Amino acid sequence: MQRGFHNSLAPLCLLWIAGSAAWQLFAPPVLGVANNGDYPKVAGYYSLAPAAGWGPGEYAYFATDYRFSPANLWRSEQLSSEHLFVWPAVKLSRLFYSKTKFSIHALTLVHLLVYLLVAWALLCGLARLPAHFSIPACLLTALALSDTAYVGYLASFYMDCAAMLGTVALAACLLYSVRHPLTAIAFTAAAGVLVFSKSQHAPLAMPLFCFAAFWAWRNRGWARVAWFAAALATGGAGVYMLTSLDRSYRAAPLFSMIFYRIGNSSTDLAADFAELGVGQDYARYRGMHCYSPGSPVEDRAWRDEFLARTNLGKLAIFYVRHPIRAAAFVWEDLGYAAWRHPDPILGIRRAEDGYPPNARAGGMTIWNAARTTLQRLFPASVLILIAASLLVPRLRLAACCGALALAVATLGDTLETARHLYVFHILCDALAVYWLASLGRLMKQNQKAGLNELGGGPVPHHLGPATGAG
Repeated sequence: MQRGFHNSLAPLCLLWIAGSAAWQLFAPPVLGVANNGDYPKVAGYYSLAPAAGWGPGEYAYFATDYRFSPANLWRSEQLSSEHLFVWPAVKLSRLFYSKTKFSIHALTLVHLLVYLLVAWALLCGLARLPAHFSIPACLLTALALSDTAYVGYLASFYMDCAAMLGTVALAACLLYSVRHPLTAIAFTAAAGVLVFSKSQHAPLAMPLFCFAAFWAWRNRGWARVAWFAAALATGGAGVYMLTSLDRSYRAAPLFSMIFYRIGNSSTDLAADFAELGVGQDYARYRGMHCYSPGSPVEDRAWRDEFLARTNLGKLAIFYVRHPIRAAAFVWEDLGYAAWRHPDPILGIRRAEDGYPPNARAGGMTIWNAARTTLQRLFPASVLILIAASLLVPRLRLAACCGALALAVATLGDTLETARHLYVFHILCDALAVYWLASLGRLMKQNQKAGLNELGGGPVPHHLGPATGAG
């Protein structure tokens, strides 16, 4: 009976994810994630805007109805793999729904189909492992992937949705044999979706490149060729995303970090600004971020001069020279922003369904509620999780990516950190599932040891191979 349940576990868990996601996304009252101002970076390519238009209060409610109009056309300079999902959704909507109107449910459906595909690959990989590990791992994975913190992003234009799909797909790839070329091909596709999702995730190409290069060195034959190609493609994607970034997107987070966060916490402003290359003539911007009234970031001439003086490299060197201050920034965000996920200022409900502004009621929130409660009460828990995972070879890639995602989100920008930590949360969830599922393995080992002591001999065959009393 246990073996039959084990064999059917992956389909049952996938059915749970599909059913809970469909219920949250398509059954009234539907949910999604409201726009914080980033939607036009993707929707603008397709001349899309909400029926009510973009507005300053759009973060309060999730909108489902959009209109095509030439006036909405805006081609952002920021490349994103999210277009891989929006483009077919727009084509399907024009073909089957309307030439002038667009429902975000079309995009939700495309996202959901890909989401279920990568979830199926992940669950099948887990189900191949021993039952005492795979059963709790599959159940926990189903609980996490059905949570509103994941499902809600499927109904959005956020580039973070592509990052989430790529990260879950990467987790699935790690469960299959690295000796097979198909694993390398799937790894390349998943890494490409993640790295190309937005420039913030481009640094993750470094550990992914190292992982692919390592297995290119360790493998032989076609597997070596496939992993070598994966290393080149992943590294090239990261370099391209970092070097092709529009200057306005480079300047905005840098401005906020230098003048708002470092400036406000500085006890020697002249010395800090000198290290960062901006000089005392920029002291008047202390306390300002890129969205503050009077911010000069949108002035092209000023922006070019600013970027000629400083850059992300100088900011990184500043952190190396002042590790205590860098650690303080990370700890501050762990205590305030890391557990506020999803971003509490973004509503997940529609105005027409009678909800108040910024409503976050309903949905499946068991996993996210448990995680955020733990992080709020014990912020160091995620640091312990990453540190412990670095000691386990099979978890090292996820732990390295998690640590890097945390550093980029907390030290590279100071605004909307709660949302920028999304990939970090996904990676920590994957590590948490491993450690929680490992409790089943420990219980199994203790059970075998206890039976050996009681029986004075090996464990019966139906209970598994004997391990000895220790």
